[in-house]
Amino acid sequence: GAITLTSRALESMPSKWYFARYTAWLQLALAYLMSGQLNRSYEVLALAQREDSAAISPLHVRNTGTSAFIYLMAADLSGFMQIAQQIVSFCQRTNQYDSLGWGHCFLAIGYYQRNALAAAELHANTVQAQRYACDPIAVAQSAYVLAAIHQAQGQPEEARRLLAQTNDCLVEMNCEELLPQVAAFGAELAVRQGDLDTAGRWTATAGPQ
Repeated sequence: GAITLTSRALESMPSKWYFARYTAWLQLALAYLMSGQLNRSYEVLALAQREDSAAISPLHVRNTGTSAFIYLMAADLSGFMQIAQQIVSFCQRTNQYDSLGWGHCFLAIGYYQRNALAAAELHANTVQAQRYACDPIAVAQSAYVLAAIHQAQGQPEEARRLLAQTNDCLVEMNCEELLPQVAAFGAELAVRQGDLDTAGRWTATAGPQ
């Protein structure tokens, strides 16, 4: 299975194959999580993060960053936000804007889940202000947080405007593959606003045709 194969891969790959190894670490942590072995998944993350610290290059932070996804999937919000803050603190010193954008995106998601909307908005806006230097997925995800905040604050028009702006931005960035995700969130937003006709049109066109 996946656990056996990824374990063998990590045993055979040299440490200098950092990018291949970080992918294998993530797959192994996911495999343990999906099999219900959360503690083993956390152990794998700890081992992977040691490779970030031991790497010759001071810029390696991918193992630490991807571990945030595991914490979020495990509903460990405290661990998730701790990792996010580590990413932001590290990348602010090294000017790694792509990873820095992910750190702020993670913090925006975490604070939103805690209903700390002002803090969530601050971090989400930080991503939007630097969107051309950030990963497009982080740009989109932070926009969803902002739209949800505007909706929660009784500003449905602003939420829709922000989503339309995000759609245009992704087209400009040649990231059309993310547009179905924007449309899906738009349908969710429509439901929150009581616009079932718009949501219904999306459900009629979503998925394989």
